[in-house]
Amino acid sequence: LIEELAFENKQLTTLSNIKLTKSPMLNEKKTHFERDWHFSRQKVENDTIKVNFVQTLQQSADILTKVLSKNKFAACRSRLCFKAVDEVTT
Repeated sequence: LIEELAFENKQLTTLSNIKLTKSPMLNEKKTHFERDWHFSRQKVENDTIKVNFVQTLQQSADILTKVLSKNKFAACRSRLCFKAVDEVTT
């Protein structure tokens, strides 16, 4: 959805993703995504993507995955440059 809306996301945002891309070790539980992990790790090593932690309050993707309070929903919507239906003029 993010790509379809022409947003470019080159940052990994969760601590688990950050740890995985920086860690050279895999275990048996992680082998199902080994190919993706190596791809991501290579992109980090080549400085193609930057790995940063994004605090929960700043996670704009929450608007697509969680039930939010009215205020948090409005903040996420604003960061994504979305408008409320009643704000759109035709």
